[in-house]
Amino acid sequence: MNRVSVLAVPKLRRSFMKAASRLQQTRYNAILIPIPRTLQTFTEEYLSGAPYELFVEKLRRSKLISEPLAPWTRIIEPLLRALREMKHRHQQLNIFCYGDQAYEEKSAQTAVKISMLTLNLASTGKTNLDTWRKILESELLAEAEAFEREASYTANVVEDYPDTVCVSGVKGGSVFKQLRNSGHDAQLEYIDLPYYFTPLQILRNKIGLEARGKVLTEDRMEGLIREHVRYVREYILKNSDLDEAYLRWIARYGP
Repeated sequence: MNRVSVLAVPKLRRSFMKAASRLQQTRYNAILIPIPRTLQTFTEEYLSGAPYELFVEKLRRSKLISEPLAPWTRIIEPLLRALREMKHRHQQLNIFCYGDQAYEEKSAQTAVKISMLTLNLASTGKTNLDTWRKILESELLAEAEAFEREASYTANVVEDYPDTVCVSGVKGGSVFKQLRNSGHDAQLEYIDLPYYFTPLQILRNKIGLEARGKVLTEDRMEGLIREHVRYVREYILKNSDLDEAYLRWIARYGP
């Protein structure tokens, strides 16, 4: 039976640095990375020796990742550089992008809409809960559909290689369960614990749980939205990057 390790990694640069370090400790036959499959060619060119600056420029020209590129590349760069070193040492290592392009686009569109709602609430003090709910429900549906496509692709890769690792997001547990249920020898490892969900992530999770009968009251929903606005105003806008914003936030409000 082929083995697969799932690494659940928060979307932070420091977390991807730790994931990169973890990958370099073990030799695998194949590595699945959370980059859209449409970027496979660009990624392969970089891993094979093309300059990193050329990789970024091709990304920009392709428009497959929404502008601004800097937040995305800052997070993924440590992983790519580590994989390049690993590929240089082990030419037989196979690296696959498995991300869903349709969800990448949907996620970017949602981020823009949420930013506009956040700005509106910050300036007027008023919020429309139905609008927030519809936007997040739509994004969650797209995420669920993308998960099925990604899981199918991941399973096909795992079947072809005896020892695979899949770099996933914070919901790596769902990937792990899917692979286990498919009969694979899967292991799950969380990187960079403890990780605390931001107010917007908590809101998304709670809206998602409503489909299972969990109740999200209007007061709780509005409270999370206002906490998100505060997080953006006091931390995202006042710090140089997402890592710094998150670390300062948990230093003040984390358990």
